Amino acid sequence: MIQTSPFYNGRGFDNLTSVHLARHTPTGTLVTIKITNLENCNEERLKALQKAVILSHFFRHPNITTYWTVFTVGSWLWVISPFMAYGSASQLLRTYFPEGMSETLIRNILFGAVRGLNYLHQNGCIHRSIKASHILISGDGLVTLSGLSHLHSLVKHGQRHRAVYDFPQFSTSVQPWLSPELLRQDLHGYNVKS
Repeated sequence: MIQTSPFYNGRGFDNLTSVHLARHTPTGTLVTIKITNLENCNEERLKALQKAVILSHFFRHPNITTYWTVFTVGSWLWVISPFMAYGSASQLLRTYFPEGMSETLIRNILFGAVRGLNYLHQNGCIHRSIKASHILISGDGLVTLSGLSHLHSLVKHGQRHRAVYDFPQFSTSVQPWLSPELLRQDLHGYNVKS
């Protein structure tokens, strides 16, 4: 059903996931396959993966990355999602714009990212990991947010809280992108404005 390509696209999820390009044979559609060996994940990472998979089916918005299908083969988790031809905003910068992007392109990317972020906020969620590698761009210019494993809900037991006091164990690669409110870890907590 799916023909994998010899092209290896990269790594994700703290280098626990390999990302591959493939073709869905019946339709000819290019897809992205993320493969994670669950045996290499600690309990916290397993919960984060589970959260990302569940939330990807819950959220329905053009600017939030969706998973078309998720399945396991032995201890390997396979996630099939739409192919984003331009990759992430960080890949786009490195590959095509090493001297910087035009303001028009930046505006279009930010517009899509902010629309996705607004949708998450309206649903009582804080992304907590907005960074260039979590902003994906399709061949037709659609911008989507990924990195849902870092998401935190303000809704607990049916009530929406105004602030969050949870500080997750992020990898050091995410810390430069975290808001000052989140890093401060004080009694004020943080919210969707962070």
